[in-house]
Amino acid sequence: MDRKRLVRTLQELVRIDSSQNISGMSDYVEARLRETGFKVARDSDGNLLSEIGRGEGFLLNAHMDTVKADWKGAFSGVVKDGRVYGRGSSDCKAGVAAMLEIARLLREEKLNNRIVFTFTGNEEAKPLEVNGAYRLAKRIKARRGIVLEPTSREDGSIGIAIGCRGSYRYRVDVLGKSCHSGHPERGENAIYNSCSFIERFKKMKLPAMKINGIGIVRAAASITQIEAKEGANVIPGKCSLTIDYRAIPHGEEGEIESRINDICRQALGKNFKMEKLSGIPGGIFKEEDFLEECKIAIRSVGCVPVVDFNRGRNDSAIFNKYAGAGCYVMGPGTRGQPHKVNEYCNIKGLIKTTEAVIKVVERYAVQ
Repeated sequence: MDRKRLVRTLQELVRIDSSQNISGMSDYVEARLRETGFKVARDSDGNLLSEIGRGEGFLLNAHMDTVKADWKGAFSGVVKDGRVYGRGSSDCKAGVAAMLEIARLLREEKLNNRIVFTFTGNEEAKPLEVNGAYRLAKRIKARRGIVLEPTSREDGSIGIAIGCRGSYRYRVDVLGKSCHSGHPERGENAIYNSCSFIERFKKMKLPAMKINGIGIVRAAASITQIEAKEGANVIPGKCSLTIDYRAIPHGEEGEIESRINDICRQALGKNFKMEKLSGIPGGIFKEEDFLEECKIAIRSVGCVPVVDFNRGRNDSAIFNKYAGAGCYVMGPGTRGQPHKVNEYCNIKGLIKTTEAVIKVVERYAVQ
């Protein structure tokens, strides 16, 4: 593996702003794959699929989109104090850079299995229907895989996430009666009405489950946005709340909406409307032999493996459910950095985790 090339590739990727669309990233990745000798299929959204070898299939995935950035130098890709700085450096362009390096290495190897490379978009806070992993899932044939979301840790250990929570979003429109703000007694302030809902929502009992080797995992529910659009001099007749719900992996999907709806009725009576905006399930995958191979690979590069569960959401659950590919999350970005201002990727972790993923791929695909 060419370590300098790996770091340089990550810098170049960070300099491409993919917070609004992934076309620039897709162009870059497709060009690099074709230079390496790969055939590449690209869909209308910019998602990329490329394969090499024959056999049951081993999947590698990283997403190319990022959340927005609003600080100076967000797309600089500058190296400082052993870190590559910039939006997406850890989430998830380190994974993209690692996959490009792996692709170069595999061109020089004799394979006894098929490797499936997927570079996807619309991972960040988008509905399932437009999620890049979901769009490609039915075209993929693979038994196992690795999603290269950030699991490298500052203490030098490397995480292996065996699952993640699901992500669901709802909008609750709290209703009132509009009027001029000079005569508030003539209206009914929807923002004030929302307060009783918010207080009940904060006290909502959330389910939990025990995962062997991990411990107790609880659902999480938050109101993340509140909006009234009628003007600064108008008593609002409608106030919209956005709810972000992180569900435990199994047995909860059908209950979330009814649980929130019950709170609405208790707090607001009939003065509300509720709409589901998006829903992507979570999941757990645990195959002991595969998990042990990942641990062995991490130890072989001088690091300590840590089996973990992702409290956020990632595309491993989508590949598990819709492609039948049992995936763990193990990637070279730095854990705890996604979505932060001044996001960075620790270069030592980038290199070590990429080397560990290469070891796993070699175990399942190289003669």
